[in-house]
Amino acid sequence: MNFESLELKRDMFAIDIANMQGLCKNFLGTYKNIDMGHSDKKITLDGKEHVFFRAERPSEIGYDFVEVILPENQIYMAFGFSDSELLWIQDYLRTNLDKIMQ
Repeated sequence: MNFESLELKRDMFAIDIANMQGLCKNFLGTYKNIDMGHSDKKITLDGKEHVFFRAERPSEIGYDFVEVILPENQIYMAFGFSDSELLWIQDYLRTNLDKIMQ
């Protein structure tokens, strides 16, 4: 696969993720003022099922948030959370991945 193909696939995956944002209608709960939810399963170009996870909490300037792609547990975007909080969220997702992916 050449570089252009990789860039196209990355860009199309990003477009698919953008379409998944705002679809976190499956509420997981609130922990320490952090609301957590996820999308329904989506099929992407790579043929795998992915779920978009978002956690957010109010802050002085709006909202802190983190967006994660599952099942890879890859942080897509984050703002306002500390490194230790992001690690906690990834650990939470790893522990609950089977339940979320059902």
